[in-house]
Amino acid sequence: MVGVITDHNILNMLIEEKMPDLHYHLQDCFFEPKIVTFQWFSCLFAYNFSFEVIARIWDLFFLKGSKILFRISLAILHIMRP
Repeated sequence: MVGVITDHNILNMLIEEKMPDLHYHLQDCFFEPKIVTFQWFSCLFAYNFSFEVIARIWDLFFLKGSKILFRISLAILHIMRP
């Protein structure tokens, strides 16, 4: 559980660094990204994508490590930004 909390803190810092406007908007709305990202991280996106996409994500996860989770999370947030 400590690892999940650490991952959420890292993602929050990345959002603040890479997308400051989104970070401030989420703060203004009193929204914690960990509400959404907990499922993403604990299930490795299994509930969010088709099997083909999940297989690719898992391949990258096993090859590159947990940094892939952050990259995919930031990409999803960037796509959903508008």
